Amino acid sequence: MPPVASGYTFADFLQRLERSPVSHMSSLYHEHRLLFVNRPDMLSRAILSISWERGLSILQAAYYTQPVAAETYRVLLARMLRHNRHVSRIGAGQLVSWQAAMQVMKEAVLAHGTSLPTRVSVSTLRLLAPHRQWRTAIAVLKLNQANGQLTKPMLLDAAHACATRAAWPHALQLLLHLHQQDPPLLSDAIQSMRPPGSTALTAAVSAHALLPSAHDGGAPTRAQQHILSVLNSVVGSVPYEAAVRSPLCVSYLTHLLASTTLTSELKAQRATAAMAQLPWTVVLSLLSDLSEPALLADAEWARVRDTVLLPSSSDTGGRDGGSGACTERQRPPPASRKLLRRCASLDATSSDAAGAEKGDEATEEAAPPSHTSPTSPASASAAAAASVRSDKDNMELAAAALFSRMPLLHASPTTAAAMMAVVVEKLPTPVMADAFLQSCAAHLARSVSAPSPAVDDFDAALEGRGTTGSLAATRHPVVVHALLRNCSRHENGWATAAPALLGHSAAQAATPPELLSSLVRQLRQAKQAALAVRLLHEHIIPSGSLLTPSSWEDMLECALAYNRAIRLRRIHAKRPTGRDASAAAKATPTVSSVHWMSALSWVKSRQVTLSEHRICKTGTGPSQGAVPRHPMEVVALGAPLSRKMLSLLINICVLGGSPQGALHALGYARCVSKTELPHTPQIRALLFCMQYDRPAEAESIVEQCAKGEGHAAAEPLRHLLRLIREGKSRDDEEDDE
Repeated sequence: MPPVASGYTFADFLQRLERSPVSHMSSLYHEHRLLFVNRPDMLSRAILSISWERGLSILQAAYYTQPVAAETYRVLLARMLRHNRHVSRIGAGQLVSWQAAMQVMKEAVLAHGTSLPTRVSVSTLRLLAPHRQWRTAIAVLKLNQANGQLTKPMLLDAAHACATRAAWPHALQLLLHLHQQDPPLLSDAIQSMRPPGSTALTAAVSAHALLPSAHDGGAPTRAQQHILSVLNSVVGSVPYEAAVRSPLCVSYLTHLLASTTLTSELKAQRATAAMAQLPWTVVLSLLSDLSEPALLADAEWARVRDTVLLPSSSDTGGRDGGSGACTERQRPPPASRKLLRRCASLDATSSDAAGAEKGDEATEEAAPPSHTSPTSPASASAAAAASVRSDKDNMELAAAALFSRMPLLHASPTTAAAMMAVVVEKLPTPVMADAFLQSCAAHLARSVSAPSPAVDDFDAALEGRGTTGSLAATRHPVVVHALLRNCSRHENGWATAAPALLGHSAAQAATPPELLSSLVRQLRQAKQAALAVRLLHEHIIPSGSLLTPSSWEDMLECALAYNRAIRLRRIHAKRPTGRDASAAAKATPTVSSVHWMSALSWVKSRQVTLSEHRICKTGTGPSQGAVPRHPMEVVALGAPLSRKMLSLLINICVLGGSPQGALHALGYARCVSKTELPHTPQIRALLFCMQYDRPAEAESIVEQCAKGEGHAAAEPLRHLLRLIREGKSRDDEEDDE
C-alpha cells in the first residue's frame, strides 16, 4: 500500500488494475488487501469498475482471504451482463463464457446457500442464453424449484436458453407455463408492437406531430422489449412446419412485421433472426401474406392459452382452431395452408433463382442452347450473361409479388426499408440482392409517377408524400447493412459491397464494425489496397464509423502497401523537364498517400473499445454517507495497440520519414497496455539513428544483433533498416524537387 500523503487515489488503483494483465490480479489484490478487508462495498465497487475477467480473478483471490458478500457475487454477474450488452451494441468482442458464469454461481451457492437473492440465478440464466446451454439452464431451474425460489423471470430466461433446434419444445413449454401463470404478460408484450387501433395512417401522423401523442404509452417498455427478444429467439428456433401451426408464433410474426412502435433497424434485425431457418422464397411469401396485420382478438388469445404448444399436440391446436370460439377471427383461419400455397406458387415462378445456390447447375439451366463448346470463353460468357438476366427477371417477379400484396410499403418508408432488408439478407447471392434492390427502386419510382386514383384527396396526398420518401428506402442504412451482411458471406462480396458503401457515403450513416471488418478483410485478401484506402477516406472517417483491432491491422496493412505503391510509381515515372514539367503537373492528378499522423490518430480515436469504461473519476459520482457534489465522470482509457498494429504504424511512420511518430507510437503502446515488440531497445536505437542521420551506427546495431542472436532474429531489424533508407531517399527526392 502506498502512503496516505502520496496522492495515490482509488481511481489510480483501478487504472493500474485495468492496464495490468489478468495474471497479475492476485498479487495486486494482496498488495492492496487493506482496501477490501471488512469493506465489501469497496470490493464490489472495484469489480464493477474493471473488466469482468479481472473482477473474476480478484474475487478468486479474495475467496480464501476474506468473506465475500452475496452482493459482491451479484455485482460480478451484473458486470458480466453489462459486458454482453456492450458487445451486442458495438457488434465486436467476445461474450462472457458460460463456464465463468456458472463458476460464480457455484461459489455463491456454496458460500450463502438459500439466502442468495433470486437475481443471482436470473443473471446466470441470462448469461447462459447467448450460448444456448439449455441443459445447464434447466438444472438451474430445478435447483431454484427445489429451494422454493422459482420466479417468472427465470422461466423466461430459461426459455431463451432453450431456443435451439434440439430444445425448442422445451422453450415453448416454458413459455406456455409462463403464460398460464400470467396470461397478460405475453399478450401485452406482443400487442405493444402494434397497439390495437393503430394503422399506417396514425403512425405517419404521430411521427410528424409536434407534441407527443397520448397513445405513446402503447410502445414496448424495457421489460416488454426483453420478453420480445426472448420470443424472437424462440420463434427463430421453431421449425417452419410447427411455427405456422402455432398461434403464438403466427401472432408474434404478424405483429412484428406490421409493428408501428419498433424502429426499422430493430424490426429488420428481429425479423431476420426469427426467419433465419426459412428459405428466401418462404420468407418472401410470409412477408407478402402477413405484413398487413389482423390483430388477435380475445377469442384468439383464448386459443393461445388453451392450446398446448408442443409439436405432439398439434392435433389439439387443430381441434381448437375448428371450435366455435374462433368463429370471430378477422384473419382467415388457415394461415399455414395459405402460406404453403403461396410458397408453392412462388417456387414455381422462381425455381431458377432458388437453384442459383448450386453454382454450375444454375448456370447450365439458365444458359440458352449454343453451338460453341461448353469450355469455350464465348459459351461461358453467354451462360454468365444468361444467368444474370435470369436472376434479374426472377428478382423483378419477386419484387412485383411483394409490392402488389403489401400496400403498406408505398405509405411507410420505414416499413419498406425493413421488409426489403429482410429479403436482401435472405437472398443466396449478392448479385440477386442487388437486382432485387434495383427492382424495388423501379417499383417505387413507378408508384411515384403514377399514384393510385382509388383514394381520396387527403389519403392521396399522404400516400404521395410517403411514396416519395419510400423511394429513398432502397438507400436506407438498414438496407445497405443487409446488403453488406449478404456480401460478407461470399468471398467476392466486396465487388458489390464497396460500391454500395461508396455510393451512399453522402448519407454519413455509421456502419456497424462487424460489417466493416468482413469487408476490409475481403479487400485485403483480394489485394485491393487502393479501394480499401478510398473506403477509409470517403466513408469510414466522414461517417464516424469504428473498426475493430483486427480490422485496423488489415487496414494499416493496406495503407502501407498503398503508400509503397505510390512511392514506386513516383520513382519509376519519367520526369519531364522545362515547360513539359509544369504542363504535366497540371494535367496529372496528385495521388496522396496515407499520412503517418492521420493513421496514428485514427487508430487511437476510431477503434472499437472491446470493454466498457467504468472507472469513476475521484470526487465525482455518489459516495456512501455523503452528498454528491459533482456528476459522475468516467476516466477515458486509451485504445490499446496490438503488436501487429504497432509494427505497421512504425513502418508507416518510417516510410513517411518521421521517426518521431514511430517513437510516439512505441511510447503510447507501452503507456496504455504495456505492449512492446521484440528487440524494442534496438528498434528505438534505429529510430534515433534515423532522426539524427547516423546510417553507420544503424548498420552496426543490426550486425551486433545478428551476431548475438542469429540472422533470423535480426531479420525484422534489417527490414526496418531498409525502410529507413527508403524514407531517407524520399526526403532527399522532395528536397531536390
